[in-house]
Amino acid sequence: MMVLRRFALAGAGMCFAAAPALAADLPEETYSAPPVQTAPAQVYDWTGIYLGLHAGWLGGDVDPDFSGAGGADGSAFTGGFHAGANYMVTPQFLVGIEGDVDGTSFDEDGQFQPGVTGNANINWTSSIRGRAGFAFDRFLAYGTGGVAFADVDVSSAGVKESNTHTGWTVGAGLEGMITPNITARVEYLYADYGSQDYTFGGTTTDVDVTSNVVRAGVSYKF
Repeated sequence: MMVLRRFALAGAGMCFAAAPALAADLPEETYSAPPVQTAPAQVYDWTGIYLGLHAGWLGGDVDPDFSGAGGADGSAFTGGFHAGANYMVTPQFLVGIEGDVDGTSFDEDGQFQPGVTGNANINWTSSIRGRAGFAFDRFLAYGTGGVAFADVDVSSAGVKESNTHTGWTVGAGLEGMITPNITARVEYLYADYGSQDYTFGGTTTDVDVTSNVVRAGVSYKF
């Protein structure tokens, strides 16, 4: 009996001695912080139909094909409305179409016959243009071009004639998205409205009309 008791005590002692070593071999429990949730990047979608208003500066030139007659040129206010549609071909590349109609305050004296003082008015301008641009973040840089129209009155030697000129226009602009539905823009447009015949006192001359426009506008996208 004594021998058995000694063996039992010895076995228990060995188990207690081995316990710390076994505990040291167990893997330590580690704490991992939960992953940080990041907000998804906002996507700005330019696709859609829009309407807007714009206003700015117009530099106009009404130039007759008469040697010694300098025509009329000057600066004026221009303003009106535009409407169009955009389509995002890729997340960055956009194509679209836009039309606009503007009234102007262009009213300048000049010579349309040698030695005779006259007057020119650019009453309104309009255009139908294609647009193509590159979108980055909330901004859109674009180029534009198309057909342009201008209604012009020219007076000389007591005779007044009116014509609607048809030509072309090109330009570029930068547009920013303020909200998903409201955008703001600045743009430059050059237009050559072509020439038309004007007859004053039995004398006919070609009159060419061009303009440079810098304007700002806002649009609402549906």
